[in-house]
Amino acid sequence: RDLQNYGYPQTSREVLEKMDAQLERELWELREKAARLKDEVEEALSDGDAHVFDMLKDRLRALRGSIERRTLKRDRIFNALQHDSMMTGMSRLLGSRLRVNILEGFIFALIIFVLGLLASEFKRD
Repeated sequence: RDLQNYGYPQTSREVLEKMDAQLERELWELREKAARLKDEVEEALSDGDAHVFDMLKDRLRALRGSIERRTLKRDRIFNALQHDSMMTGMSRLLGSRLRVNILEGFIFALIIFVLGLLASEFKRD
């Protein structure tokens, strides 16, 4: 049950920054792999290898998937870092995290109220 509480938003800023640095290193390694793949393809083409395009297609698919997964993780980490920065700034401005939550609840209630007014206005017409 405790394991369900883990996620990017619940992770500390320091850990998120370490994760981001690790993913950046992994993405750099994948870029280097892509460069090496290009060299391998050029060499195989010059040797007249008939299977070079099949090999290229398979490796590109694997590289693309790895890059997309890591990029998606980096985006999630970036969003969590931005949310943490925003919450820290708002907490500093309003005085506490509780006040931020109250303000968010009030804004949510206003949105629901306005949507209710719009719905009732459409029913009249």
